[in-house]
Order: sequence, then C-alpha cells, then structure tokens
Amino acid sequence: MISRPVVVMGVAGSGKSVVGRGIAAALARPFIDADDLHPRTNIDKMRRGEPLDDIEEEDAAPTARHRKHGPRKPRAATRSGG
Repeated sequence: MISRPVVVMGVAGSGKSVVGRGIAAALARPFIDADDLHPRTNIDKMRRGEPLDDIEEEDAAPTARHRKHGPRKPRAATRSGG
C-alpha cells in the first residue's frame, strides 16, 4: 500500500490542528502541526488571533524544510493559518 502525506489547510482558527490530530490518530501516523514550527513570538501572535505577515510565515520555513527532508515517513500535517 502506498502511503501519502495528508495536509490539512484552512484559515486561522478553522480547526486544522483538531482535524489533523484526528486524521493522524485514525491512520496511526505521526502528526506535525506547522504552528509548532514557528518561533514563540509568532505562536503568541497566532494565539491572539492575529494573522502573520509573509515575513513571519517564512520564519518557520527552515524548520519545515528540515522536517520535510528528514526521514520519509507517512505523516499528517497542518499548514499554518493566518
């Protein structure tokens, strides 16, 4: 069976993390929440309901690239909203 990554996307506050965790659990896959890849200042801003600008979105890119090119495992992931 071929396993492909599952990516959940949506606007900020739409429930991507909740849905992603549920999908990962149902498929017995690891879960990556893109919000967790951001620096603390961005996470605090997102928790206040403030959208990130393009530069802030790029702050998580090095960590995301490392995760993306790490060991190839089927996974479920969310895309940061904002």
